[in-house]
Amino acid sequence: MKKIRKKYVFIFAILLLILIGAYFTYKNYDSWFGKGGNLDGDSPQFGTLETIVEKKSFNDEVELTGNTKIKNEQKIKFNTSGRITEVRFNVGDTVKKGDLIVSIEASKAESEINKAATELDKSRRNLAKIVEDLRDSKLKTAVLDLETAKMSILQKEKDLVYLKEKQKNDLKSKENEMQTAKNTYVIEEAKLKKDLAVSRFNKKNDGNSLVEKNISYEKQKRDYEDFKNNFQSKLDKKLNEYQLKLENSYYDLEKDVRDFEKVLNDMGEVIGAKKGSFSYVEYFSAKNSSNIGKIKDYYYKAGGEFEKISSAFKKVSGKNDNKNIVKTLEEGRDFYDNAYLALTYLQQGFDDSAETNGFIPSEHASRFSSALSRASSMRSTISSTIDELKNFDSPEKIKKDLEDELEKQRIALENAEIEIKKFIDEKDYGSNTFDASQKNILISLEDLKINLNQKLLDYEKYKKNVEDEYRQAEIALEKEKIALKANEEEFQKLKNLSKNDEYLSAEEAVKQAELNLENARKGLENYIIQAPFDGVITKMDYRVGDRITENSEQYVSIVDPKLIEILVNINQTDIVKVKKGMETDIILDTYPDKTLKGTISEIDTTPSIDENTGISKFASRILIGEYGDLNLYTGMRALIKVKISTLPESIVVPFSAVNSDEDGRKYVTVVSSGKKEKRYVEVGEPIGGYYQIISGLEEGEKILEIDYDASQIKEEDEKFGEFGGFGG
Repeated sequence: MKKIRKKYVFIFAILLLILIGAYFTYKNYDSWFGKGGNLDGDSPQFGTLETIVEKKSFNDEVELTGNTKIKNEQKIKFNTSGRITEVRFNVGDTVKKGDLIVSIEASKAESEINKAATELDKSRRNLAKIVEDLRDSKLKTAVLDLETAKMSILQKEKDLVYLKEKQKNDLKSKENEMQTAKNTYVIEEAKLKKDLAVSRFNKKNDGNSLVEKNISYEKQKRDYEDFKNNFQSKLDKKLNEYQLKLENSYYDLEKDVRDFEKVLNDMGEVIGAKKGSFSYVEYFSAKNSSNIGKIKDYYYKAGGEFEKISSAFKKVSGKNDNKNIVKTLEEGRDFYDNAYLALTYLQQGFDDSAETNGFIPSEHASRFSSALSRASSMRSTISSTIDELKNFDSPEKIKKDLEDELEKQRIALENAEIEIKKFIDEKDYGSNTFDASQKNILISLEDLKINLNQKLLDYEKYKKNVEDEYRQAEIALEKEKIALKANEEEFQKLKNLSKNDEYLSAEEAVKQAELNLENARKGLENYIIQAPFDGVITKMDYRVGDRITENSEQYVSIVDPKLIEILVNINQTDIVKVKKGMETDIILDTYPDKTLKGTISEIDTTPSIDENTGISKFASRILIGEYGDLNLYTGMRALIKVKISTLPESIVVPFSAVNSDEDGRKYVTVVSSGKKEKRYVEVGEPIGGYYQIISGLEEGEKILEIDYDASQIKEEDEKFGEFGGFGG
């Protein structure tokens, strides 16, 4: 009996709790779920997360790591042959910009300078003699110039009268053309309006519209049924196309990896980058040695890219491995570009080669022609091939695309059926809507009006040009009169030698002799090496008495140890924050207790992709500022801190607490004594997930951080709920 009583007591307690919960829910329903009690997306919900307004300060920065590199390093060599006569500096010596470092025998160049100086002296003496001889003829020359100027003024006055008459006639002709255009517009406008009226009349009285719609519907239906019945054959065709494209790409890559390895080896032998059986290196591109530098540049780039494409192809499991085939093609973009450019300059090199016994350039060039053709073809088609293979991602995607196309036709068929039904039900022949042909007529009317307006604008522009042309002619006449006055002054001074051909020829001879002397002196620069900037000698390959040629691989290396930069990589999340010119703090591992200053000097906007993580990184350079007597070298590791933005201690609130009215004004929901208040605030710059509050809030006030129902808050306070603000 006691067990039965306990059971009833327990059931009664459960029912009582349910009733209390139901009453509690009923009283707070609006504040919990929004007015009306809807839980769908159409009704806003009311948030309950509160936060306290406080003051914060922010100092946002990005940390980077990198390695130092001396910025100014330069190798200098002679580009001529001769014997070293003087070496003034050795490795480790400090030089100033312009210091003579090394010189070679320059007797030939000095002889050319002396010869040019003699010719200049001779030319100057000849010019002086001609000037002396011409003094008696100056007056005659000045008189001739005056007569010429007067005749020119007379002619320009006649030209001005003629221009005015011509412009008057041309303007009249343009006015006639404009009137014709207006008449044509009136006629064409009337014709188009008539066509529009006829079209609307025909639409109103068209008895064949329903028949035409039915015919169109039946055709759509047949096309849909045909697509549906032949779905599998269409799918098979698409799959076959995809498979053939994939297999061809696989076999082409397989052949290229095999063939281009030999092509690169053969090319390396020709340009001397590799040892081999090609024994005519010294004759190759002998007529234009600049080809070799270009070939080597693109050859080494192609070699590096070839390693990538070879490595990627090794991961291809077979002719059906779409993912790795596409990846190999993507790796090959730069390879085919560089291979094409290297082979193009190689062909040019053979064209510029010296033909000797046993070496016929054209025969050797033919060995590379097929590789050049292949590289050219691939660089122009590789992007489209990649796109096609990506679009044919898998048999399932091909099937899904066809199913989507079939579904579009089904929907179009349903719409056509609905349109016929609507046409039958409404028979709205008298509406004010326009069909396609009528819209075209309206467009033609608008185009006609635009064309007329354009002609009016052109006519006004022509009139303005006529006025400008006449004004320019008047100005030209005034200039001639000014020139006449100047000639009269020259006549009085008797100093006009500039019209005499003999004088001009002698003067030109002096200028040419001066140029020859300057060029001869510049030629002497080929026989010396000077310091291009202040720095330190780090390599000296020349010794007094050495004989060198243009092809000698001997250099003087100079570095400027005061210009040190740091090479860093900035990841894709930080690159949008960092800008060129930003100041940085730098701490070197070698000097952990020293903080140096630096500036971001360069940012490469083309990213590199980490193959392991897939993260984009952007190569950048940071120039170190003054570093005193510290010993800095290439390769030192450094930590760099870039200050992005700062905010002194200010009142801030989280982003989620700030809402916007339709007019753009910002506001927050303030909570005080169980009531909520919609209060407008002025916000500053966002930083670190917060808004700076300029005005409208005080430190310590309580606000709603998440307020889904804020749009329904009235200016009057509303109490949160009858149970102590549970909804707030």
